[in-house]
Amino acid sequence: MRGNFMESTEGATPVRKSSGNKLTAMMVVRNEAGRYLREVLGDLSEWVDEIVILDDASDDDTPSICTGCHKVVRFERNSQPMFINHEGKLRARLWTMVEETSPDWILAIDADELFEPRMRQEVRDLINQVEYDAVEFRLFDFWGCLSHYRVDGEWNPWNRFVRLLVRHVPGRRCTWPDVPIHVGRWPLEYRGPLLTFHSDIRVKHLGWVRPDEHRSKYELYRAREVETRGAPSKHTESIVASLQDIKLEKWFDSKPLPYPSRFAAACATPVGDGEDDSNEGRPRPGTAPTPRTPETAEIPATPKTAGTADGRRSRPAGGAGAGAGAGGGGGPAIAAAAAATGAAARGRETSQATPGGAGGQPSRRVRRRVGVLTTNHFSPDGNRVVYGGAERYGVELTRLLLDMGFEVEWWQAGTGWEREIIPGVPVRSIPEGDAQFQTAPRLNHTFHERATGIDYAIYFVTFLAYPQALEKSISISHGIYWDYPTFEATLGGGEARREWRRRLFMALAAVRKVVSVDTATIQWVTATWPGLNQKFEYVPNFVDLAAYQCLPDPEAHEPVRIVFPRRLTSVRGINEAARAAEVLTKEYDNVEFHFVGRAHDDVLESHMIRWANASERIFYYWRPPGLMPWVYCNMDIALIPSKSTEGTSLACLEAMGAGCAVIAGATGGLSDLIIDGYNGRLIKPTVQDLINVLSELIEDREQRVRLGNAARDVAQAFSLERWRRRWARVIADTFV
Repeated sequence: MRGNFMESTEGATPVRKSSGNKLTAMMVVRNEAGRYLREVLGDLSEWVDEIVILDDASDDDTPSICTGCHKVVRFERNSQPMFINHEGKLRARLWTMVEETSPDWILAIDADELFEPRMRQEVRDLINQVEYDAVEFRLFDFWGCLSHYRVDGEWNPWNRFVRLLVRHVPGRRCTWPDVPIHVGRWPLEYRGPLLTFHSDIRVKHLGWVRPDEHRSKYELYRAREVETRGAPSKHTESIVASLQDIKLEKWFDSKPLPYPSRFAAACATPVGDGEDDSNEGRPRPGTAPTPRTPETAEIPATPKTAGTADGRRSRPAGGAGAGAGAGGGGGPAIAAAAAATGAAARGRETSQATPGGAGGQPSRRVRRRVGVLTTNHFSPDGNRVVYGGAERYGVELTRLLLDMGFEVEWWQAGTGWEREIIPGVPVRSIPEGDAQFQTAPRLNHTFHERATGIDYAIYFVTFLAYPQALEKSISISHGIYWDYPTFEATLGGGEARREWRRRLFMALAAVRKVVSVDTATIQWVTATWPGLNQKFEYVPNFVDLAAYQCLPDPEAHEPVRIVFPRRLTSVRGINEAARAAEVLTKEYDNVEFHFVGRAHDDVLESHMIRWANASERIFYYWRPPGLMPWVYCNMDIALIPSKSTEGTSLACLEAMGAGCAVIAGATGGLSDLIIDGYNGRLIKPTVQDLINVLSELIEDREQRVRLGNAARDVAQAFSLERWRRRWARVIADTFV
């Protein structure tokens, strides 16, 4: 399949648009009049632009139902059924029909599938972006009724996502499997490793609701599988499993979010024109208050902004206004650094000249390729990205390297698959996943064996540079990771700790430079191995302030909104934050908690969804990175209650950039960002301390606004532009 994908997509690239995308739904129908077709079409009509339908020779009222829907722009009817003979040809015909309508995005849906109501509110935010080209959803098979879905065996919806939405690529030649059954929804070229977002919005599949249909469907699928494969699949046999072997769970609709989607808000209020009474005294997202005292002069201020008639400050003119306030766009500095590394590379490669250049002169091939070794940008099977700070960091570092003229390739532990971190930049997996004394020597060795075409290396985590590193290489410390309580137990005792320290020292010593995102790591190294700190460069994490400039005004809101924008892991304080939410939503009737982030475990995500649904004012969902600024702009307080393994958190910086009052754990690099009582609160991240400080801020609006204003002010010093300039200097100094 991968070969077909690569061959067929040559010369065709996606047209990525951040607005104005047309969404077209496609479906095959046959004799659906007495089932769910009316409900499905009625729902789709509220949120898709067009619908294309191929009727497979229905002999009931299905055609009139379809043509009676005003969103159906293309309808055709087969004179003879095709599904029973060759599903592949049926799907290919439908695909041709939908392509002829010039869609931007295509939704592949069946006549018995319904999205949660949230889809109506959020679909435009899902497609009006340039981050990913496919969206996958969890599909729930309702079994024998409309209230319960099946979760045993392969029916379990929690551990699988189904691709239902893709960005159409004009001109891509598409092929379908030449098989009569179980063809799938998409051509082969749309099944490969596309840049994909896993949505938390769920889909109901009603095809198994009627028990009287189970036997007939089983017999159909069984006969076809015996004919084509020689035997029925285990999954098909499970259709007629005994009642004691079938496990069901009760369905509930997720609560709609209490604030509008970014798309809906933009349509309702032009940027800069909306009222924002709830944020009185709080500057607009992405802008900074004018420095009030001489003591704040060392924090760069934003350019002067014009006031509005009601005294509110408007956004800085231009999309990069906030970044310019942090010291300029960074373009000339990055270009100069790129030129320096390029000149050095050309000078070194004179000896590699080969005859045949223009005018009889030798031609020179300048190789400037960077290999980045990481542990897991994707999950080991390649099917999941749990977006967090490290993943955001990796994407921005890749963009910087490309802007500096480098070719980039990523490597990580996996099973041999290949993906892309951003369009055109591969992530190649290595089937080595060993972990010895918190290092990965076999992954390190195989990387150097396979990535023979690279000139420079970046080890995305410091220990990945053990036991060897390229001569011209950089490693990155994302913070102290050996400060959690079970670290010693994980290593296995005193001798093991000594071996770990030996290996860590070798990894740090092997590279030319170590970029540290916080000062806590540098201080620890200075105290542990005096002199080794000379290799370190402090480059704190960043916030893309320009991302706030194009956002619409958030709606005024009465409740105090509190966000936990982290992965659901214990070291990030999820247990303490969840308990505080339970207590405070009972104590205060004007408080909402929003838990926004994925878990590393499907079971935990299912528990979180059910847990949040039990409370009227607790919400659980997640967003792609590009939508997180809009989330923060709709919040008042951000919780970063990390207990360990923390650097200069990107989530903390993004919340600061939006003007949230931040409550952070006094851990790792968070003290590089937060001055307690000035631009946030630093606490011991226990349940009681969280409850106490949250109660204080819930009741004291003036303090919330003051902390948020100062947080936004300080965030200017951590702009993405400044981060890029500092990294560019490190790269120029190292890769020469």
